[in-house]
Amino acid sequence: METFENNNSIETTLAKEVSAILFVSTKPVPLEKLTELFKNNSEDEISSALSEVKTKIDEMDLGFELLTIGDSYQLRSRPELASTIQKLITPKMKRLSKAAAETLAVVAYKQPVSKAEIEAIRGVDALPTIKTLLDAKLIRVIGREDTPGSPALYGTTPYFLEKFGLTDLSHLPTVREITELDSEVGSEIASELDSETNSEEEDSEVSQNLSSELEVSDTEESEFEDSSDIEITEENRDTEDAINV
Repeated sequence: METFENNNSIETTLAKEVSAILFVSTKPVPLEKLTELFKNNSEDEISSALSEVKTKIDEMDLGFELLTIGDSYQLRSRPELASTIQKLITPKMKRLSKAAAETLAVVAYKQPVSKAEIEAIRGVDALPTIKTLLDAKLIRVIGREDTPGSPALYGTTPYFLEKFGLTDLSHLPTVREITELDSEVGSEIASELDSETNSEEEDSEVSQNLSSELEVSDTEESEFEDSSDIEITEENRDTEDAINV
C-alpha cells in the first residue's frame, strides 16, 4: 500500500487551518479576510502558512494547486485535468463572442481606455460589447478622461483576474502569445497592441486559460451564449449613460 513520506505532511497547525478554509471556500479568499479569521496570528505568519501549503501541494504533485489571484488565494484544479473533471461535472459555459473578446483584450492591454479609443482600434461601434462586459463584471469605469465631455475610462476588474487565474495584469500573455492563439481574437489586434505594450515577451502559463475562455462563439446574435444569470449591478446602471459620451 502506497503511503506518503512524513516530510510531505503539512507541519504547522496554522497551515492546516488555512488550507481547510481555502478548501471549503468557493471564492478566492483575501489575505485580509484570513487575518480576520486568525486574529492571534500576524499577517507574516499567515503568509508563511500559505507558502507552506503551496509548497506541500506542489511537492505531492496533486490534481489541484494554490493560486494567488490579486491579493486573494484559492485552491483550484489544474487546467490540464479539465477533461477528467468533466467526467463528473459538466460546467455551464459562457463563451465570449468574437466582438466581446476583442473589446476585452483591448481594455486589458490598454487600460485606462475610452470608448473612442476602443472603436479606433476595432473599427466598429463598441457600445454593445462594453455593456456586455460591464454586466459580466469583467470591466468597470475606473476614471474619466480630462477632455470635453469627460468620457469614461475603462479597466478590468478583480473578477477578470479571478476568471482568468491571474495574479495581476503583469501575468497577461504577451502579444506574441496572443498572436499564436487559434482564435482570430489576437491576430486582428496584436499589431495595435504591440506598439503600446512595453512588457518583455516571456512565456506565460495563463495563455491556455485565455485561449479557452476567449473562444469565439458560433452565433453573432448575442455577446454570450447564455447570459441569463449575469447580474446587472447598480454601478453599471450608473455608468451606462457615460458609455455614449
